Amino acid sequence: MTGVDLHASFASLALMVYYMGILLSSGWQADREKLVSACSNIVERSLQKHESGTLWLSNKAKLARVNGQVDMAVEQLQSALTKPNVYRQAKSTLQFELCWVLLSQGKFADAAASFVRMADLNSWSHPTYFALAASCLQELPSAQRTSEQDAEMRALYAKVPSSFLRKRFMGQPPSSELYLEKRMKFYRAKSERWVGDGRLNAGAEWFESVRITIALELSLFWNQYQHYPKPALRERISRLETQLEESLAAHRDGAADEDLDTPEEVALSHAILGACYISLPDFALARTHLTKAEALTTGLDEAYSYLAALSRLYQAILSCQEGEAETARRSDKEFWRSKLASAEKKLDEMFVLPAYDMNGRVESRGQMLRVEINEKKQALGL
Repeated sequence: MTGVDLHASFASLALMVYYMGILLSSGWQADREKLVSACSNIVERSLQKHESGTLWLSNKAKLARVNGQVDMAVEQLQSALTKPNVYRQAKSTLQFELCWVLLSQGKFADAAASFVRMADLNSWSHPTYFALAASCLQELPSAQRTSEQDAEMRALYAKVPSSFLRKRFMGQPPSSELYLEKRMKFYRAKSERWVGDGRLNAGAEWFESVRITIALELSLFWNQYQHYPKPALRERISRLETQLEESLAAHRDGAADEDLDTPEEVALSHAILGACYISLPDFALARTHLTKAEALTTGLDEAYSYLAALSRLYQAILSCQEGEAETARRSDKEFWRSKLASAEKKLDEMFVLPAYDMNGRVESRGQMLRVEINEKKQALGL
């Protein structure tokens, strides 16, 4: 490869990373067709030169997922993983993408096995991979979870605290590990309370009181719900709404058997439902849930303080998505000015919040959304 070819390849990759970041993470695409077309052209040109290029194959699968072709994305990722001479870092990139696609399909056992393989391929944060794998198995209804799967789930959860190696990146341990430590502390307290209430046996593990798994919670951080197949979205919404409604009814009746018996879990439920309804799309219900999530964030446990930021980020995304959906009927500037101003207001509120877990990831999504809002304003002459 000549120096010119190498420079062109790096330039294409840099542009691809930028475009894919917006497509996969921002939550809105101000000009989706242009982005998808640009990404498709870069991938196809690159694969003509490097037909076994792992990173390009990975991006091809991501594009299939963005376009709603989830089964095709799985096939492409699995095919790429079987190719010879796939270097370790690229293989872990393919594997990590496959983890989330399988989870989005509701293939929890397969997703768990895929996350476990990540620990063999990548040294970034084994506790995170083990926790995600265990929570995928926990997503299986207990009546459907085999004794082998239950034993594996427990073994994986047991590995989490013993796997914290305190690796540091820029002077700090991985943000996901700080998150996990807080989450385990939160659920230990809940499990102890449930033992005291007779809901759990003495000596119960911390994860036995978990009703919204780590996999579902981190899906909110990493914008996974935008890329769920519609049937899986409806299934997720149905399960979570039933759980939330039963818990709220039990609380009103003074019963002691609420699954979600903390304001933190209720706020998280509303935030996830809001994100799911944006993707369905049902914007009215999305706004109802996100508004409730934001209202509940005052005074939450430190482990859930990030919900104040995420509930605002998703409300900003919602305003942009509403504007996009209405464009077919109305495209006047004042309408868009109102929608974009509403989105910017929520982003402004988000960026002045005090520090919270994994704020870098949330703020990077907010910055991507700002870029898109500015591009839309320029296109409209606002």
